[in-house]
Amino acid sequence: MDAEDLDALRTKEYWESRYANESFDADFDWFKEYDDLAPWLERTVQCDDKILILGCGNSVCSWRCSC
Repeated sequence: MDAEDLDALRTKEYWESRYANESFDADFDWFKEYDDLAPWLERTVQCDDKILILGCGNSVCSWRCSC
């Protein structure tokens, strides 16, 4: 994404349009997918650690992080 595209992410209109045009069961990980983070997570996070995940949207990463 270029700077203009990234700037659009902060607007309500962008997200309303995005969700209106996606299928109900679509998922989207804007930063990294679980497979990208798994090596670090497995070394760093324990199953009994408490983690607060804010605003997961339609990402499945947090769901896949559950032990």
